[in-house]
Amino acid sequence: MKKQFQIVYSFSILFSILLILCGCGKHYSRSDAAKWFRQQVLDKKIVVSKNHLDQENRDGYTDRIWMAYLADLPEVEFKLISHQYYSLFPASSMETTYHLEMGKYYLSNYQEQYPYGLEDVQCQELSDLLSVGKLYDNAAEIETVCLQLEHLNDYISQQEYPCRIRFGIAFQEPQTFVAAPDTDSLSSHTSYVSVYNDDENLTENDLTAVLEQKAIDALAEYAAVYRLAEEQVEEEQMERAVIRNSEKRFSITRSDGLLLCYPDLILADISAMSFGCLYEVLLREGTYQLTGTPENFSFITADGLTCSFSYSYREASKTVSDNAKEEFFYYVVNDEKIILSGRPLIDNEHFLSLTGSSFKPLRS
Repeated sequence: MKKQFQIVYSFSILFSILLILCGCGKHYSRSDAAKWFRQQVLDKKIVVSKNHLDQENRDGYTDRIWMAYLADLPEVEFKLISHQYYSLFPASSMETTYHLEMGKYYLSNYQEQYPYGLEDVQCQELSDLLSVGKLYDNAAEIETVCLQLEHLNDYISQQEYPCRIRFGIAFQEPQTFVAAPDTDSLSSHTSYVSVYNDDENLTENDLTAVLEQKAIDALAEYAAVYRLAEEQVEEEQMERAVIRNSEKRFSITRSDGLLLCYPDLILADISAMSFGCLYEVLLREGTYQLTGTPENFSFITADGLTCSFSYSYREASKTVSDNAKEEFFYYVVNDEKIILSGRPLIDNEHFLSLTGSSFKPLRS
């Protein structure tokens, strides 16, 4: 009898916990949403719409959305979103588009005051904030681009209401970048780096200093991976980039079992090497009748076939939409195109078929 009571009691406790947890999935109320905003975003009086909109979110649950604005700035309207999701049990959290809408508002005012201040600057609306950035053609332009972005940041920091914005910069990557349809082209660059204007690293350093150093490091890594733009960076910068990315160092196992490692070379990721890295490996091996440069080269494969690689080898695929086509890189073996992905990389399977050797990350 006592055991049965314990079972019933334990079940009751568990059932009560489940009810409490399930209650966590209830939507925020209008007053709770306003309270959350003042506590978590900005301690200013806001006006919240009486009615809300129910809208299905990306997880298949229903979000509850109120429109709101600062009492002293009614021209900038933003959303308060009670977001439902599932994590073991139904749950809800609050989100807002305040920073996004304020960013757009400040950007519009900035452009009116400085008509050429955002020349060639790209702006992307993320779900909760604005992302602003720019591409550069060479290392000498990095500081100028950063100063341009910092001028905007200084303007925003002087406004009455705070606004969180992401500032980014990337190398053009003319020989390797392929824009994927329906994606943000700036942040899709391998060399893209960014900093948020509320980053703690900006307390002692200005935005230019922080973003410029990130950009230089990213360019050095790009050069080390693709063996391109090497004239844009110093040798020591490339060496430091390789050290920072030591997990991408790799070993090569020849068909005769000999193990090799080139510590100054790194993979693009743990499973693929760039065209330029392949060139450097073949150059060091010295047995493939290699001719050319990391940008454009040819050699004789382990099977005696003529093979050529070039960063200019691209082919458009079928149309993805009315105005967009996907592009793929390829290499050529005895006049036959071998189609790869949207990046100029080869995996171990291709490497093995071409050289008779295999590669793998040192830490795998």
